[in-house]
Amino acid sequence: MIKSTSVKEQGQEDSELTRDQALVRLAISDYVMLTKPRIVLLLLIVTFVPMFLAGPSAPSGWLILWTMMDGFLAAGGANALQSVRRP
Repeated sequence: MIKSTSVKEQGQEDSELTRDQALVRLAISDYVMLTKPRIVLLLLIVTFVPMFLAGPSAPSGWLILWTMMDGFLAAGGANALQSVRRP
């Protein structure tokens, strides 16, 4: 029979959040969910692959980094604005 162990038995400390810490985490989680990260991830995948197929050589790491970061920020911002605008 398998014995289940709790976090305390594994030697980790029990850390409880204060109300303010929990509210901050909840607010950050809400803001991240407004960006719809799963949809943005699909957009980034669709952007990443053609970068390698478009030219004779692979793009530089900096180009990939900035393209992915700007694409995430632009798409996430648009999704957040769309969520606020909906009735």
